[in-house]
Amino acid sequence: LIHCICLCSRRTAADTCHIFVTEVIVVKAQPFDHSVLFNEISESADNIAIPCPDLVKKLCQDGKENLAWYKNFSPIANESARNLWVYGASKADEGIYTCVCTWEHNGTVLKTSASRRLKIQAPSASHPPQIYLPRNRSTETTDLC
Repeated sequence: LIHCICLCSRRTAADTCHIFVTEVIVVKAQPFDHSVLFNEISESADNIAIPCPDLVKKLCQDGKENLAWYKNFSPIANESARNLWVYGASKADEGIYTCVCTWEHNGTVLKTSASRRLKIQAPSASHPPQIYLPRNRSTETTDLC
């Protein structure tokens, strides 16, 4: 495991210079280290937004850069928005989603990526309980033991 701190500067289209510090952590590819993932998304909704983490999103905000998405390290075709939407989400959509920003600095093409896991939860009941007994405002007594 290698840790290093990098100071980067980046000039934008508006001719402003952004300086930021980032930590680079190099880990072994196998077995996969889940601690390098950003916050997990655990949802039970039909349509789920997976936001690209700010670290990557900020690099791809000028429009000259290229943002791409991957699921389980395989490219997702035609997806380049800052939020990846999963419509009609099911267990098959679970996995590790990665957004990758390809950008240029001083003539060098660089890639910055960040990943997070999507976990689909079982849907919760969305209707109020219906009480069938007792009827007509009567009372019933029972032992619970």
